[in-house]
Amino acid sequence: MLALVALACPTAAGAQAWPAKPIEWIVPFAPGGSGDALARLVAEKLKDRLGQPIVIVNRAGANGDIGYKAAAAATPDGHTIVLTVPALVTNPFQLKAALDPSRLAPVIYLADGPYVMLASQKFPATTIQEAIARIQAKPGSVSCGMTGGTGSVACQALQVFAKSKMLEVPYRGVEPATVAIMAGDIDTVFSFSITAARPIDSGRVKALATTALKRGSLPFPELPAISEVLPGFEILGWSGVAVPAGTPGDVVARLNREMNAVLQMSDVSARLKAGGLNPVGGTSEDFVRQLKVAEEVQGKVLKASGVTPQ
Repeated sequence: MLALVALACPTAAGAQAWPAKPIEWIVPFAPGGSGDALARLVAEKLKDRLGQPIVIVNRAGANGDIGYKAAAAATPDGHTIVLTVPALVTNPFQLKAALDPSRLAPVIYLADGPYVMLASQKFPATTIQEAIARIQAKPGSVSCGMTGGTGSVACQALQVFAKSKMLEVPYRGVEPATVAIMAGDIDTVFSFSITAARPIDSGRVKALATTALKRGSLPFPELPAISEVLPGFEILGWSGVAVPAGTPGDVVARLNREMNAVLQMSDVSARLKAGGLNPVGGTSEDFVRQLKVAEEVQGKVLKASGVTPQ
C-alpha cells in the first residue's frame, strides 16, 4: 500500500494540455447500481468544470477486478479514471490474480455509507438482538446472502464478531440476493444504504440494523447499529476515484480539486445524502490513508473468517 503514496511527478506538457479529449470513467460494475449512479452524478457536474465530456464505461466482472485492470493498463495521462470501492484492497485477499492496488494512484475518496442488515419476513427474529442470539444459539442455521464485495465482508464480519457461523449462500450480486430474500429463500443479506430502500418499502423484508458505528445513519436514522450488540462492529461501503499509476501529479491534483468542488455543490450533496451517502472528499493523501485502513481492517476480518486467495 505504501506504493500508493508515490503519485507521479508533475510534467508541464501533460498538465498544459489536459484534458485534451473526453475522459473515460471506468465503472467496474454493471449499470444501475449505487456506484454507477454516483459516478454519473459526479460526471455530469465534472464535465462542465473540465470542459470535456465524461464518458461512463461499465466494465463489470470479478468483483470489480476486470475494471480495475482495464484502468491500470490505460495510458497514464489523466484521460482514464476509475471508480474504486473496498474490493480494490480486499480482492487480493480472495483472488490470486487480483490487481496489485499499487498499479492505481488514488485521486479522491468520494463518499461513504453503511450497509443495512435485512431479514426475510419468514425469519423469526424481529430485532438485531434476537437475530444475533439465534446465530449464536444455532451455528450454521441462519443463512446470509453473499453478494460479493463489502456485502459479503459484512456477513463474514458478523460471524467473527458473534463468534459463530452462518450458512453463506453465494449470489452473483445484490439484485438476485434481494429477490431471494424477498421470496424468503434466505434469512439475511447486507444491502448498501442506497439499494436497501426498495425491498424495505415493499414490506417483504425487515430492516434489523445498520453497519454504522452508531445509530442515526441516513436514510434510516431510526435503525439501531449492530455495534450496540457487538461493540466495535463497523462496515462502511465507500467509493473513490483512482487513475493509472504514473499519471502526472498535477493532473491528479486538478482532478482532486474539481471533484472536491462537485461534492460541495448543494444539489449534489443533497442527492447523495438522500440516498444514504455521506459526501467526504479531501486530498489524495487522505484517500491513501483510508485505503490503508480499509486494507488492514477488512483484511483482518477476511483472514479471521478463513478466507484464502483462490
